[in-house]
Amino acid sequence: SYCDDDENGVRYLMLCHVIMGNVELVNPGSGQSHPSSIQYDSGVDDLQNPHHLIVWNMNMNTHIFPEYVVSFKT
Repeated sequence: SYCDDDENGVRYLMLCHVIMGNVELVNPGSGQSHPSSIQYDSGVDDLQNPHHLIVWNMNMNTHIFPEYVVSFKT
């Protein structure tokens, strides 16, 4: 659900190492687009069992390391 088919019906998925650092709770639908305080590096939808991870724009280049690109046809 996070990628679309290209003109040949191929989908691409990028697998990355991510440094989460200090994490804050971001409620779904809140529209929050930056940390609530400088002490937070990232956000999650659930502190105990996160399903969605948010790395703030200011940390994109230092906290995300692309490892692989997977391509597949559905």
